[in-house]
Amino acid sequence: MADQNSDVVHEAAAKYRLSTRGAVNFAAENFWAPIEQALDNPWTPENPAGTTSIVMRLAENSLMHHDVAEYIKEQLGVDRTQHLTYGRGPRGSPRLRKAVASFFNNEFGAKQPVKYEEILVMSGATSIIDALVWSICNEGDGILIPQPFYTGYQIDINQRARGEVIPVPFHGIEGYSSLDDVFTPDVLRRALERQLKSAKERGVRAAAVVLTNPHNPLGRCYPEDTIVETARFCASNDLHLISNEIYAKSVFDAKRDPPLPAFTSILSLDLKCVIDANLVHVVYGASKDFCANGLRLGVLQTRNLGVLECVASLGPFSWTPYIVQDIWARMLEDSCFRARFFEKNYQLVEESYAFATEFLEKHDIPYYRGSNAGSFLWIDLRKYILGSADIRLLRRGEAGSALFEEREAVLDRTLLRRGVSLSRGSIFFTEELGWFRLTFTLAKEELTQGLERLASALVEIRGCAWD
Repeated sequence: MADQNSDVVHEAAAKYRLSTRGAVNFAAENFWAPIEQALDNPWTPENPAGTTSIVMRLAENSLMHHDVAEYIKEQLGVDRTQHLTYGRGPRGSPRLRKAVASFFNNEFGAKQPVKYEEILVMSGATSIIDALVWSICNEGDGILIPQPFYTGYQIDINQRARGEVIPVPFHGIEGYSSLDDVFTPDVLRRALERQLKSAKERGVRAAAVVLTNPHNPLGRCYPEDTIVETARFCASNDLHLISNEIYAKSVFDAKRDPPLPAFTSILSLDLKCVIDANLVHVVYGASKDFCANGLRLGVLQTRNLGVLECVASLGPFSWTPYIVQDIWARMLEDSCFRARFFEKNYQLVEESYAFATEFLEKHDIPYYRGSNAGSFLWIDLRKYILGSADIRLLRRGEAGSALFEEREAVLDRTLLRRGVSLSRGSIFFTEELGWFRLTFTLAKEELTQGLERLASALVEIRGCAWD
């Protein structure tokens, strides 16, 4: 496969007169292609004649879109001196940076007050991570990320910055028996140590660890002791710690006994005796918690002056319009709006989660029950591709797993043919085939249709004579 991809790169470079790095990007998988196809003419309550799938693969919360749209229309005005000029430059408007700093201090409980000078604004968390990796990694340096993880990191880290994603698996680690153990401090520490050692043996220098907290795709918060232990690991190995907290305010009550961990921001922890503050960086944005993926607003908080200036030097390439920055700034400044917004959003998300999980249970579709954050469920469709085979064959990279990769692809195609688009777990670097991510924060009618199409597809796939 590597040789085949190399051939494509050389052919593209010659045919289109591309640089080698340009040809590498040309040959890379188009992450958005299936999404573009699914969104070509999707079914929605307003478009019941839609011919493509109901899209349940994107991490979008559309439950509050009407409220967000109405608020923007009420608040939006054009300031000629700020919105039609260069404003104060590409670092981000002082207004938004001050609003974000205040939000971090009040909502995230920052132990050491965050100053607006520590904040940079770019066009989404993707741009932030790309610039951050470019700033702390040489080409080929690695970023350790616990599996499974957000599929976009492969683009954010590698596409332009040319860092290497180092997936951190858990199978075979002492103490690991289920996905819950991904969040256990000693298990995570052992997994990180094993993979750091493996990277060194391959000649790859690791530069950082990424924690996505709350987790995507598992939808669970890291407990405080796990965050502290990860910081301790990074300190002992001179690694940066990137805390992606994009779902910080998307935590809901999943009615679990005992309760699942609440969100803990790394900013709220006293880590001065654990790790150098220059190694800790926080990523946030408007996309998830404010139900506004399309505004393309991401922020970096760091106390590392060198990282700040290096990332800021890339700001002109990811400059968010000031008129858009002011939309989010107004939301952050308006504490009454935020209180109403979050309260209503929590209620709607909880109701949608309850509806989706009740449907899954009724139709005997397993799912990871440890989630209480985000906009998605991690559903377990392993039995639909396994047949009578040994479940160990579902582990990616095992001898014989290629057969089950094809079966997973058949299942994915069946879902699409039945009119529902989910995200295959394999794109999240899951260790086992057969898991899918399903977004449940859709309008009730759309969610119902999508779930019914899922159930219909699974009835069809159950009839496959795998054995």
